[in-house]
Amino acid sequence: MGVPCGLMDQLASVSGMAGHLMLMDCRSNSIEQIALPPELAVIVVNSRVKHKLVDGEYRQRREQCQPACQLLKANSLRDVTMDCLQRHQEQMPELIFRRARHVVTENSRTVEAASRILSQQWQAVGELMYLSHDSMRDDFEISTPEIDSLVEIARSLGHDQGVFGSRMTGGGFGGSTITLTLDESADSVLKMIVERYRKMTGFEIDGFVTRPADGAYMLNRKSEVG
Repeated sequence: MGVPCGLMDQLASVSGMAGHLMLMDCRSNSIEQIALPPELAVIVVNSRVKHKLVDGEYRQRREQCQPACQLLKANSLRDVTMDCLQRHQEQMPELIFRRARHVVTENSRTVEAASRILSQQWQAVGELMYLSHDSMRDDFEISTPEIDSLVEIARSLGHDQGVFGSRMTGGGFGGSTITLTLDESADSVLKMIVERYRKMTGFEIDGFVTRPADGAYMLNRKSEVG
């Protein structure tokens, strides 16, 4: 397809474990399974904005990170700390700095989120989700007005409605948002998000409540029939 993609979708499709989130290391391809307690659920809301990663925006973002790696003499932005990036900020164009800042801070947020999930600090996890979305919107510039509106609606509902955090998911330029909620509140939260978005924009959208599932596996149809 010509898209310089990573391994997230492929590894998740194969190695998913029911009731668990995956912390993936894309350098070693190692996976740590982190349990998501049954009292929590995830809402996926489809913005109905279709993204076409083969159109070049995704490739462009990858290419915009390369000058930062070259300047910092790093094989990957994985090897760069925020302190190091800030020390060299004046040596790179503002756009390149912002692209690199997103990647460096997102790596850090992901590792911190895993730690917060393990210690069940859900408000902190939610705040990291919002910070992640803000970074995708402002530094990497891969969000859309529709996606931003969905995240802000979820944010406005807040902890009182059982919402912890929300952010865009996927490669960007459309697609869906994911919102972390209490399981008991998830259906009502989904309904409120859809209704508020319709009142705001006049557009109909949909979504569903879910939890992490197993990855792909072989079905033995013979034993099912028997």
